[in-house]
Amino acid sequence: MAAPSRSARFCLNFKLDSVLWNKVCKTKKFSTSPVSHVKEHSKMFPAQMGKMLPDGTFDGKIAFITGGGTGLGKGMATMLSRLGAQVVISSR
Repeated sequence: MAAPSRSARFCLNFKLDSVLWNKVCKTKKFSTSPVSHVKEHSKMFPAQMGKMLPDGTFDGKIAFITGGGTGLGKGMATMLSRLGAQVVISSR
């Protein structure tokens, strides 16, 4: 006797209660997509129209920025100086 085919093995392992479970227990359908997650939470946290960090937020503060010559470090140094901080940059 030959071994049963894949589809035959699936039919042998099929259980009726796995089909009826969704009818008996009401489960909430949800998506694992990051977009739906953001969309759902954006309702709870609406966008702010004003500045999050107003001018003068870092007045009298000193910021040491490593790698401030290029990339993210340069952007951070620029933004912190605009917000009133004295910026010390160390770079190659």
